[in-house]
Formats: sequence, C-alpha cells, structure tokens
Amino acid sequence: MTIFHQLEEEGISLDFPWDKITTFFNYARLLEQIRNSERASILYRLILFKYPDYIDAYLRLAAMGMERKNIQLSIEMIHEALKIDDKCPNALTMLADLELKSDDWVKAKDTFRAARDATNGKDSYSTLSLELDFA
Repeated sequence: MTIFHQLEEEGISLDFPWDKITTFFNYARLLEQIRNSERASILYRLILFKYPDYIDAYLRLAAMGMERKNIQLSIEMIHEALKIDDKCPNALTMLADLELKSDDWVKAKDTFRAARDATNGKDSYSTLSLELDFA
C-alpha cells in the first residue's frame, strides 16, 4: 500500500481538482530546479496517484532517474508512460536514448524510428539522431 493510500485511509484528503494539476506539476519542476528532487518526486507521484494518465509526470520521474543513474527506474517510468500512449514521441525518444547508452543500437534505431513516425517526421531530435548515429 502506498503512503497516499495510507493517508487517505487516515482521513487526510489528497484531492485536488484537475484544473490545478498544471500548478502542481510546475511546482514540482521548480523543486527539481532548486535541487529538491525528493519533494519533486513526491509531488509527481501524488499527481500520478490522483491522475494516473498524466504522462509528463512519468517522464519527469524517468528524467530524475536518469540524473541519478537509476536506469531501471527510468525505463520503468517510460514504459508506464508508453502504456498510456504507445506513440508518445517524448517517451519513445527518452527510451531510445537509454537504449543507446546501453549499447543496444538496433533497439535504439527502431525506437527512434517509432518516435519519428509518431510525429510524421516532425520530431527533429529523433530524425537527427537517426541521421547522425545510424548514417
């Protein structure tokens, strides 16, 4: 059981309306910027507890994992995002970058292609990565 479930069982309300989610997310980003990643992580997880389809929170947790060299956490968070939208170009690009770091060139190439295709060729990062890394 998560801490959020425990708090709700104890009668502590964790509700916040959908129209405030951007404010919470931006506050978490601010916490990241001032190097308070522990609090930022808690806020992202609270957002996901209340709104489990909020892909950007998964991607921020993945980015924080990459910063801490926790590749496994990053991959897990990216896969959670891809469960919601399997064509999310940001998630696909992050996954491809991790695959490159793991020297899995074939997988990375396929994932960069999927990111490029998901945006009809408009994702310049994946297009450039394919051109530069796999030319």
